[in-house]
Amino acid sequence: MKCTSIFLTAALLCIFTVALAQTAAPDKVAQVAKGELKEARVSWWGFNAEDSTDALTKAINSKVPKLIIDKMPSPWITAKTLQIPSNIEIVFEEGVILEAKRGCFHGKLDALVRIMNTSNITLRGLGKGATLLMHKADYHTDAYEKSEWRHAISLLSCSNINILNLTLKDSGGDGIYFGVRQMGVWPTNIVVRDVICDGHNRQGISVIAGVNCLVENCKLINTWGTPPAAGIDFEPNRPGEPIRGFVLRNCESYNNQGCGYEFALPRMDSSSGPLEITLENCTSRNEGKSPFLFVTYNGPQYNRTGLIHVKNCVFEDNPQPIILSGTCSEGFKTLFENVTIRNIASSETSRPPIEVSGRTRCESPFGNLHFINTNVYDTIDRPAFKYIPSGSVGGLDNVSGTIIGYLNGKKTQEITLTNEWARQNYPSRQIHRIKHTDISNMSFEPVTPGILPAASLSPIYVRNTCRWSILASKGDSLKVTLAIQQFFTKIGGDSKVSLISPSGKRYALGVVPFKEEATFTKTDLPESGLYTLEMTASPSLGYVKWCNLPVVICQTPFSQNLCYGTGYAYFYVPENTTEFVAQFSGEGGEGLKVTIWGPDGTQLWQKDDISMIEQFYCKGELARKGGIFKFLIEKPTHLTTLEDYYIRFDGIPSFIGLAPELLIKPVK
Repeated sequence: MKCTSIFLTAALLCIFTVALAQTAAPDKVAQVAKGELKEARVSWWGFNAEDSTDALTKAINSKVPKLIIDKMPSPWITAKTLQIPSNIEIVFEEGVILEAKRGCFHGKLDALVRIMNTSNITLRGLGKGATLLMHKADYHTDAYEKSEWRHAISLLSCSNINILNLTLKDSGGDGIYFGVRQMGVWPTNIVVRDVICDGHNRQGISVIAGVNCLVENCKLINTWGTPPAAGIDFEPNRPGEPIRGFVLRNCESYNNQGCGYEFALPRMDSSSGPLEITLENCTSRNEGKSPFLFVTYNGPQYNRTGLIHVKNCVFEDNPQPIILSGTCSEGFKTLFENVTIRNIASSETSRPPIEVSGRTRCESPFGNLHFINTNVYDTIDRPAFKYIPSGSVGGLDNVSGTIIGYLNGKKTQEITLTNEWARQNYPSRQIHRIKHTDISNMSFEPVTPGILPAASLSPIYVRNTCRWSILASKGDSLKVTLAIQQFFTKIGGDSKVSLISPSGKRYALGVVPFKEEATFTKTDLPESGLYTLEMTASPSLGYVKWCNLPVVICQTPFSQNLCYGTGYAYFYVPENTTEFVAQFSGEGGEGLKVTIWGPDGTQLWQKDDISMIEQFYCKGELARKGGIFKFLIEKPTHLTTLEDYYIRFDGIPSFIGLAPELLIKPVK
């Protein structure tokens, strides 16, 4: 009887405590507003089991330095993104659940928590932690527009942020997104510690940019839904975005649909600054793809200093190999130190556990790869390490170290990497290296002023984000017809079109419907110079059908991804040019055939089955005389397909003309 009485008393006490916690405290809220209290509880603003958006929003914006989210008998529900201001510590009591309301978050960018252009913020779970929960399965239904950006926590151009002891679960995007809201303002001094990113749609963590950031003691697990579906993915969106001083320590990645640690860096260039990433005491196992995938481009415009240091890590039980693709012998250093590799590339037995590969657009030798105490344990008799040129012109150079291979527990290989060995076995193919022409301070004029444009332009398709340069004078009227071609079997969508003035002002022109065409006009253009016409057509292909002003595909500073389109196109060589190259390449096993004619109609050059870089090199009288050159893009004779290809000109402005009447040239 005594025990029963004690239990009843305890139960009544718990009920009373919970009831008290749920009662709003307007007097306390008033003290917070006056600045008299430096610590507050969200429950003072009230609690509603069905929707506490109002209480959460008011409490977070109360300017209190420390805010406690109380443990309630049910989750805190929010119907919209919670924007976190500067200079606040938000403490989640043990077991707290902050949940996205079902049927809400329809916006494609609707994160659960957003930290944007702010600083000095801490989100911290007590005890065994707290949970931020979204509903990925709902976002995959027809009730929601497809999106990969409904993140649990979105960090945009912010600094001095701590995310501690939280579980982030089932977002419609990433667990944590390191992004850029304002160019030049990067996520800086970010600490993510003791965080579990579980079951997210796109990535456990995505890093677009980051400076002096630490991810420590974290689990990046069970990602599935939208590619890449990695544990963590480093993938800048544009040149100039840095990844510097970024450390992952004591992290686990497993059971992700994609890779464990993915580094997709083709958009980074020399303007991004040093590349500095450290993986220390990290593991990857049971991924759907590679445990460690590193992809970049090399060449003069891409090379940068830095260090990728993989130290005391274990990669095991994965179907694909460790892949290092595009690393440059003259660029950042890649160092594997005290790394254990066990039972990987298990479903792709023709590939080695460590695969270094070239890329077709890369111009420099690959390498600056170094291995210290790297051990590979395998059950398949194959080389532990292999370099695969993949049709690139660059060989292998600047390598060192030893890789020890074990077959069924017995040492069977000792691969010593030296520069002499690399150059002898994988030499580079020589190509002409001519400085790329900087057009940033140039003025242009039509090659054939006053001549009406062609009735139909060359169908050279640009893939994903499509950009064309249009030459106009102040007061001109623009009329242009754009179209979308479906890429392979991928279903695309309508594409927004913008016109960007020479000074950078953006004008929205409208939308091109998927697999259709649309005509746009813009009267009384405000400036003279080169405008940029931009259409985001991913994953489709965009092209210009007609334009009343000179228009070219601008291939500077980097080549846009061209795809499928065949037919005639043109380029202009200014008078008194000393030398130039026209450079063509395919993508992997995809190729093309190219024929070039001079201004007088004489055929000058033809190459078939182009996959790796091929160059038409011109100097002497033909270059000095200049004029309009014509070239033809055709399907390759022997390679399987014409799909992705790239064109670039060095020594002359890198423009592809869609009709001779619409070409432009530098003003003398």
